[in-house]
Amino acid sequence: QLLLAIVAAGSPSLSTTDESVIGIAWTNLKVDIKDRTILKVYPGEAKPGRLLGILGPSGSGKTTLLNCLAQSVPKVKRQEIYGNVALSDGSKPKLTEGQVAYLSQEDSFFGSLTVKETLKVAATLQAPNATEKDREKTIDYLLDTLSLTHVKNSQIGSAKKRGISGGERRRLSLARELLGNPKILIADEPTTGLDSYQAQHVVRLLKRVAVQKNIPVTVTLHQPRSSVWNMLDDVLILTPNGKPAYHGTKDGALKYFSRLGYRCPVFMNPSEYLIDIVSADLENPSKKIEGLHRIETLEKEFAKFSKKQRKSTIPAETSLRKKNVDILAAPEKEKTPWASDKPLAKNSLIYVNPHKQNPLFSRISSSFGRIGCLFRRAITQNCRDWSVLATRVLAYGGLAKVYTSVLRANCPADSVGSLPDKICLLTFGTISMAQLSLIKSLMLFATERSTVERERARGQYSALEYVISKLVAELPVDTFFGLLYAYVLHANSEFNMPRGKFLSVFALLSGLGTTLGLAVGAAVPSGEAALVTGPVLMVVFTALGIINPSGARPPASGDSENSGKNPKDSQTEAERKKKDKKMYSPTGLATCPVILRPFKLCSPIKWGIEAILCSEFRSLKLKRDLREAPRMGALALVSSGDMALEALGLGDQTTGNCLNAMGRILVGQIAFSVAAMSATRPKFADLGTQFLNETRELEKWELESAKHKLSM
Repeated sequence: QLLLAIVAAGSPSLSTTDESVIGIAWTNLKVDIKDRTILKVYPGEAKPGRLLGILGPSGSGKTTLLNCLAQSVPKVKRQEIYGNVALSDGSKPKLTEGQVAYLSQEDSFFGSLTVKETLKVAATLQAPNATEKDREKTIDYLLDTLSLTHVKNSQIGSAKKRGISGGERRRLSLARELLGNPKILIADEPTTGLDSYQAQHVVRLLKRVAVQKNIPVTVTLHQPRSSVWNMLDDVLILTPNGKPAYHGTKDGALKYFSRLGYRCPVFMNPSEYLIDIVSADLENPSKKIEGLHRIETLEKEFAKFSKKQRKSTIPAETSLRKKNVDILAAPEKEKTPWASDKPLAKNSLIYVNPHKQNPLFSRISSSFGRIGCLFRRAITQNCRDWSVLATRVLAYGGLAKVYTSVLRANCPADSVGSLPDKICLLTFGTISMAQLSLIKSLMLFATERSTVERERARGQYSALEYVISKLVAELPVDTFFGLLYAYVLHANSEFNMPRGKFLSVFALLSGLGTTLGLAVGAAVPSGEAALVTGPVLMVVFTALGIINPSGARPPASGDSENSGKNPKDSQTEAERKKKDKKMYSPTGLATCPVILRPFKLCSPIKWGIEAILCSEFRSLKLKRDLREAPRMGALALVSSGDMALEALGLGDQTTGNCLNAMGRILVGQIAFSVAAMSATRPKFADLGTQFLNETRELEKWELESAKHKLSM
């Protein structure tokens, strides 16, 4: 029999009479995307203290159903959601308020953090008002209960760095979710990537959470083994059409299908058999027709059964724990260190939504606490891997040494023959500095993006808090490497400019590359897209920022904005010529298409090159030697640094003006990062208040079935 208790209309309610236990129920959920139904389930519930398993072939809507229960269905175009979901107290389950513990298919962590550090960060973000002593007590309790104590000081690791095992990562994910006091626990294929033995113990752990915390636990499973099937209390089997073929107790599933003529073989795994009968072989035409007809029949039979069952609902058992205790205890020979019987209901922190705190002082204090927590995590992620830091030192220093060796950087600073090499050296050095910082920022942000999206979906901090903490942690580190790079360049070259000014320009360039990477990462939809978009954007900035050594070109006839105007206009002829000279210089806006001019003005390469050249050549007296003078281009006839700047279109440019422009770009990129992160925050669709008319739907199916029989 189905253990369903849904009222005929209005919000769904649970059948339990105990007001102290919380369950979750849904009424006629239906999800349509682009006129295609991907999920359509009847009224049902997940009972407290019980483990509900959702089974079905790939594409049957299992994850969509979990997202509906967690109120976390991603917003997409042309999407409609019908039905309602509510807790037994009448409230809506909210992911942003810690009511829902959601284990996604993929574990997302900062790989350089240890297990305990990860839980400390999660505890601080989820319960900022809790005392440090309470957080430590809760963390130590969960580490001991889930047998993670032996790896608490081990780094989690990543795909490229060895860390804890897959089973330990899943238990760490569960520990992170249990730091709060969730009312429901949802796990999307928690056994993904685990061997059968580890998968069995993860499901046993979820079972223990359901019983000891007395909350509903709902999991999706892909081909579970027999031992996992035996741990389930209830099952919901979905067809490829997103419709239920069965929803009820696990023990009643085989009896139900046996009455329909589908008897499970004695020595076959029940879960595999049930998934097979709701699947169709789409590659074999004859089997495809047979399979689709079987699936349609099962959907209609359960529609009738569900309607009849809800008219005579059996009250729930008064005690939901008593029935399940014996399943928890594994045989002595199967017990593992983490199959502990210690209760999980104690020592839970209370989740606090940072956006709903009052008064103002409390919100500000909590905000600084979150920024400090995020800063410590970011600096650890940045600086813990000494091999990466050593590689960066060698790469930055080695590249600078290569440039100074190839481009005759040791020529006297006042030699006219050194002008072309030094311009090339400073240009390539500027481009490389910005590019290196950009790539590093993009790669780091890509590794942590999934974790950040998970935390922001739960409303644990704002975009501004994240950007501030990340920049405070990363800018000093990136500035250090920028200074190292500039120091090696300056130490191995003969430059006119003071070392301090040289280092300051490259430090600012390093910061611009870092903030540009953060801005691109925040604006694009994925880390992979950021790694493609960022370098392409930097190439555009480079093409628009480099200086053409051929010098300024005179404006063609009709190019000038003032051509054809009366000579008695406000601008004199001399002023017009001066303006034209500036506009049509190698650095002027008239040298690029109108659509690219904003990119030219925002190019860190442009302002960096101009700042470094102005610092080097302004007021420099050159020793004129025709044998060393450049043979062609704008520098062929220069006799001083000012003439060189004039020939390059930088006669009126100053270092201060360039540094101010770079500062404005830096602030603009930070502001854009905050705005982009706020705009791209995970957004979830609201469950609609429209309800399906189930009677009409059933009559429609019966009519279609009758027409099908007549056609045969």
